[in-house]
Amino acid sequence: RMKMSCCLSSWPRRRFRARRPMSLIVRTFTADGFVIAADGRESDAKDPSDRIDTAQKVFHAKSLCGSFALSISGAVSIVADDGRGYAVEILDQAVKSAESLQYRRTGDLLGYAHRLVRPVHAAMKEAVDSGKLACYPTLPGHASGERGSTLSLIMLDGYHNASRSSVNIRLFHEDGLLAEPEIDSDKLDTDVHYAYASDAIGLLLFESNDEVDNYLKSLPAETTRSIAQQIIDTYRPQRMYINDVMTIEKAIDRSKRYIEACSDPVAIALSEEYARIGGRIHIATVTPNEGFQWVPGYEPATPTNRPEI
Repeated sequence: RMKMSCCLSSWPRRRFRARRPMSLIVRTFTADGFVIAADGRESDAKDPSDRIDTAQKVFHAKSLCGSFALSISGAVSIVADDGRGYAVEILDQAVKSAESLQYRRTGDLLGYAHRLVRPVHAAMKEAVDSGKLACYPTLPGHASGERGSTLSLIMLDGYHNASRSSVNIRLFHEDGLLAEPEIDSDKLDTDVHYAYASDAIGLLLFESNDEVDNYLKSLPAETTRSIAQQIIDTYRPQRMYINDVMTIEKAIDRSKRYIEACSDPVAIALSEEYARIGGRIHIATVTPNEGFQWVPGYEPATPTNRPEI
């Protein structure tokens, strides 16, 4: 089994765009900096009821060249086949690797990402070579045209030598065999929310009234439409228009609303994926002048030991 985290989506014209249904991270780039938000639920890939709600999914990664938010979606650890502990702890390896790079220089964030993922990938490979895992499992959800099956997506957002940078690291397997990581620069459009969960909540909260009405009409039952309307009434923010500016404060508020709506137990009626979202919300900003900072009141919970499963 795997422990998973949870994520969101984004839009250029509509300011929201959903990606693959995994764990909940919200990334927003504004003219003044980044806002990175996450829920606190870490759940078993097969049994969402086996979970903790105080997991940390956003971390401060720094080097001599800049300050970044490191966030992770998907599997954070994978249990050994014999059930005795973890075969590999992907998140812990990534955080340790970031700590080892804090006094290093790299030409750009892409180079930093290549260095960051090497020990992570090596630990994942060793899990199979040592016999702890026979092969890598397949998570639910698959992006169109994507090679293999994604295990984890590690994202870096911040400022490298004062230049704004975003990079995605995709850890994946093909037919159970670990592939080389895909590492790509990511162009986050200004004022757009990017997320990694089912996009039903994003539509209800951020799309136009006409699009929301069409979605409500498409729902199969009156009870489901009633739940969708309840989510709209409780969480939908004031609508933004094309010429409106997405400030850091607005990005924080809208990210928080999205995660709260996805965490609401009634959301499961719209998608079973929402059962994997919940727990303590934590939100960070990364700006050119202040670097990485936690939003007051939205710091991560005190770290706790993960239960053995």
